[in-house]
Amino acid sequence: MHITKARHWTDSDASPIAESDWAGFVGSDPDLEMTGVADADTPDGTLRYENRALAVWRHHPSGEKVWFDFRRGRVVVKNPDEATIEKMLVVARGLGARVIGDDGETYEAAGQPPTPAKPSFSARLSGWLQGLLPAKPPNIPLPPFAVGARVRDAIGSEGVVLAIDPQQMHGFGGITVRFDDGRELTFAMFAHGLVAVEHGASRE
Repeated sequence: MHITKARHWTDSDASPIAESDWAGFVGSDPDLEMTGVADADTPDGTLRYENRALAVWRHHPSGEKVWFDFRRGRVVVKNPDEATIEKMLVVARGLGARVIGDDGETYEAAGQPPTPAKPSFSARLSGWLQGLLPAKPPNIPLPPFAVGARVRDAIGSEGVVLAIDPQQMHGFGGITVRFDDGRELTFAMFAHGLVAVEHGASRE
């Protein structure tokens, strides 16, 4: 689900929430913390996602961490439950935005059904035509380094690339790195944040 100022979340680039407004709101909300990084254990290993505008809500009633991911002018939250939707509505009000589902439905109050989207005829026609087209795999570029290269992540940790698999993570690609401290993490290829480290180069 999406927190956006646009009528539909796909138009968030045209009516964006400013990153400075998002950062300011997170700084004013004691329940949110800007972390910039999230780790998750998967069958393929530990997955790390890095985004400087990524925030975590640590006060979910279950005690679980909920990630609020700011990108391309909107805030995205994956599979929110009622408690999380309620928090999203608070955030949306603070940003002068709205909470919209993937199908364009608008959430106005926690515990109440959303208002269905009312797409225009052209939008319905476009969606129908898109449904006739064969699905294309995501076009994720290969990283500018190879297996065996030394790399550095966004927080300065260094390690060696163990594997690069473009088919991993449902076609979004994975890069597995063994860091000098012994950790092994798999990064999503579309947002890995890794840079190659030249031999003999010193840390800044």
